[in-house]
Amino acid sequence: MSRIVGEDHRRKEVVMGLEIDGRFKAYPLKELKNGAHSFDDEFSGKKFVVKFDEKNRTAQIVQADGSEIPTTMAFWFAWYAFHPATDIYEAQ
Repeated sequence: MSRIVGEDHRRKEVVMGLEIDGRFKAYPLKELKNGAHSFDDEFSGKKFVVKFDEKNRTAQIVQADGSEIPTTMAFWFAWYAFHPATDIYEAQ
């Protein structure tokens, strides 16, 4: 699930940021921890798998063929400063 957000997230929360075709989505590690640690997602017409390793606090996004999609790890305040219209993942 995605939504557009403002400054309501903790400023120093770590997010994994994704850019596809000029659109942006943030995956807060806190949300990844609270949800499934591996799940299918779709954004900007692309399908992929999001994986979270709670022990190492790392995350990655991979395509169906197993190749990794480049992401950026950042504090929420930094990600939001450059991408204020970002979508954001929320665990269900």
